[in-house]
Amino acid sequence: PGLPLLLRSGALAAWLHADAIHPHASLVTPELLRRARARGLALNTWGTESASATVNEPMRITSLYRSGVNAIIGDDPEALLRAASRAWKL
Repeated sequence: PGLPLLLRSGALAAWLHADAIHPHASLVTPELLRRARARGLALNTWGTESASATVNEPMRITSLYRSGVNAIIGDDPEALLRAASRAWKL
């Protein structure tokens, strides 16, 4: 959140020859997802609005997957799998 917009937007990804961007979960918006897709970038996210460094809340995981992120970095594999199953209705 304290970074300049240029660094948060993913606009430099092509110049850097990046394949993906990895924004904090609080920065994942429909607009950022749209811009990432338009540039052919995967969007992988991490972190929560709380003090945790990874995404562990089941409802937040489900919400992020349904929003279209490619991957979520977390430290509870079972919670990630359960939430992904709900999101993808596996």
